[in-house]
Amino acid sequence: MADKCWCGIVHTEKSFGWTVIAKGGGQTDSSKDRIYVYKRDVPADEKHHAADLAPFTHSSKAKAVAAGKRGEYAYKRVPV
Repeated sequence: MADKCWCGIVHTEKSFGWTVIAKGGGQTDSSKDRIYVYKRDVPADEKHHAADLAPFTHSSKAKAVAAGKRGEYAYKRVPV
């Protein structure tokens, strides 16, 4: 039997998705960002304090990688 999430619900693994973010790299130079894709362990929603990651969370690893290659990832640095 699956374990309950801290929110009290047993989620299906399909609801987690794959999130793509910028990891490491430069603080002011987005060209130094490294793209990182990871499997979520909770859904990307408001209840799990991750609603900001929902637009960058995809149903498969391949879709997340493709989005990262297009420059669609969370924590992208914006030039000031």
